[in-house]
Amino acid sequence: MSKASVGIALVAAVCAGCAVRPQPYEEPSSGPVTSLTFRNATSGGSYVWIYGDAARCSHLRNAGAIPPSGTKDLRVRANRELAFTFGYGTRRMTNLIITCKVTVSFTPLAQKSYEVTLASSRNLEACSVDVGEKNPLGLGGSASIATRHRIFKSGRDADSDFCEPLNSATTASADGRAESPPAAAGPVQLNDLKGLMQK
Repeated sequence: MSKASVGIALVAAVCAGCAVRPQPYEEPSSGPVTSLTFRNATSGGSYVWIYGDAARCSHLRNAGAIPPSGTKDLRVRANRELAFTFGYGTRRMTNLIITCKVTVSFTPLAQKSYEVTLASSRNLEACSVDVGEKNPLGLGGSASIATRHRIFKSGRDADSDFCEPLNSATTASADGRAESPPAAAGPVQLNDLKGLMQK
């Protein structure tokens, strides 16, 4: 599996999110589109960021929050590279928040639909994102596809670069899964995540 350090503490992530205040994500109204189901399989509230420019993860847009064990369906542009960050935050011990996020990109195709699953290890030592192509017959389940694991970095505003250039990305394992270890910071209140996770 492809592994990389998150490289950013929660405090920095929260401050960046508060300063950036990304605009809400708007689904495309024309052109080729496809659908993604984001599935939060962790014990924490999760969030999805989608980038208008996949090459450098810039033009960040907030696609909203997903509760534990919840899902969110989004339409995105098809037949071109899509980059997104899928992460979670959860409380451990007194006022200690553990956060983990993974940034990946791939090219979704028109006439297909996908499921993106965020999972964490039992002890929260790692999180992973798996992208799968849904069964075209609607029979349930999905087949994992290859993705690019992007190196996340903090941006100064929503138009900044939030990952290293596409040519520096690493291909995740054949099962399409990219993994990252979590960042921990405290004391931080759950309310501090509102800027990152609000719908």
